[in-house]
Amino acid sequence: MRRPKVADQISHAKRRFKARLGLKLTPKLYASMIQDIQGGQAELVDKQSNRVSIFRLEVDGHTVKVVYDKHTKAIVTVLPSTT
Repeated sequence: MRRPKVADQISHAKRRFKARLGLKLTPKLYASMIQDIQGGQAELVDKQSNRVSIFRLEVDGHTVKVVYDKHTKAIVTVLPSTT
């Protein structure tokens, strides 16, 4: 049986977070990032579609851009740093 889409999105985000920032995306940190996005503390950078948006937020001293899916309420990935 196939895993739900949201589980795949979270798994992908965890892998990219580790690969691109060298940090482990813990459940507590993930929940904090979701709370910042949903609570309006994260900066909206771009709206890709009615479902997907890019947000900028601070995570453990790093400024990161994340792709957020509002239908699944999940962070899909962290984007590579442009600095």
